[in-house]
Amino acid sequence: MQDTRPNLFTAWSFTILLSVLYAHSMLDRYILSLLAQPIIAEFGLSDEQMGLLLGAGFAILYSAAGLPAAHFIDRNRRIPIVVVGVVLWSLSTMAAAFATGFWTLGLTRAGVAVGEAVLTPAAISMIADLFAKEKRGAPVAVYSMTAAIMGTGAIALGGLMFAAAKLLAPVLDMAPWRITLLLVGAPGLVFALLLAVTMREPPRNAAKSRAEETGVKAFLAELAKNRALYFPFYLGVTAVALYIFGLSSWAPTILIRSYGVEASSAGYMLGLMGIPGAIAAAAFWPSLAAYLGRRGWKSPLPVTLLISAVVLSPVIFLTPFVGSAIAFAVGVGVVKLANATSTVAPLTIQNYGSSRMRGRLTALFVLTSSVFGLSGGALLVPLFANLWPGDPDSLTYGLAMLGVIAAVISIPSFWLAHRAAASVLPDDSD
Repeated sequence: MQDTRPNLFTAWSFTILLSVLYAHSMLDRYILSLLAQPIIAEFGLSDEQMGLLLGAGFAILYSAAGLPAAHFIDRNRRIPIVVVGVVLWSLSTMAAAFATGFWTLGLTRAGVAVGEAVLTPAAISMIADLFAKEKRGAPVAVYSMTAAIMGTGAIALGGLMFAAAKLLAPVLDMAPWRITLLLVGAPGLVFALLLAVTMREPPRNAAKSRAEETGVKAFLAELAKNRALYFPFYLGVTAVALYIFGLSSWAPTILIRSYGVEASSAGYMLGLMGIPGAIAAAAFWPSLAAYLGRRGWKSPLPVTLLISAVVLSPVIFLTPFVGSAIAFAVGVGVVKLANATSTVAPLTIQNYGSSRMRGRLTALFVLTSSVFGLSGGALLVPLFANLWPGDPDSLTYGLAMLGVIAAVISIPSFWLAHRAAASVLPDDSD
């Protein structure tokens, strides 16, 4: 079959633009973590209410929209779908600047969630069609690295925008947190226009024998056939996501409450430590998987996830108990370095999933990690913190409890996925 993929320059330009969109989506997603304290103060919200806005209020709709959107993505042109999604989440972030309370903030978060739900399934699907199978590792790592970097990078950029917003507040007569949301949302409209004007839809490269495998029944049959791999894989990723999202959601507030750090400074500290760790992780963990594969290891990608979970376990338990703000920020960076799921999990999906199912397999990854990871992590931390009422460090203790749960679930899950993957043939249709 003739290779219809574009040249490498076009493929990489497309990948970089998709990564920029991903970075912007993460900024819109996480900006409320930095703004949590002033929003709580203005509206009189509880930590649990804020946890719902940070987690379940976003994640449930994000994930509920993901699978139907991915089914549509697997059957239709992907660029127009992504453009609509970018416009929706950008306008919703800007609309949050005019919120009047919990419910209006929740409505705008729903708009952000639905808009962002289309991006990653479409991006992973298009990257697979832009590059030959043996060359996908680097572009997937670049795209996936964006999530790892922006988990803390969004807080750093948000801190910069919050500082600018404080300068603009007297001129605009608005609270700085509201101006920050306007500054964060606006660039997305430009990015959407750039995507629509400059990029062409990449042709799909599915083999003819896979062309019919687009229906819901075929997708469910695929999950059932390889359930010994998919179930523990998704469970392990979800367990890690519980802690990572819990940490990302509450790390700025922990620095503010427990260490007396100002909001914008908290963003700078977390970004300074978290971004290098995320970049190093994005380079190291896929390289380790490739090395293990060359050495003859069976299922090197699930093995890499298992190694990461083992390394991550003591780190996520000890990080909340360090004695200073700087040490806590360093601990966040070490967590980012030890976490392989952001880059290796999408590679695992591309390696074992057929071309016509990658969108839905990726959406299922987003669904499990977001519904239980983001919504659970953001909410469980303050719920566990209630065990220490009145203690200024209660969020710290809640985060540590969540770390124990993540370790207990993720290590055996990735072990089972590794065992099962040895008997599952990787997809070689393209």
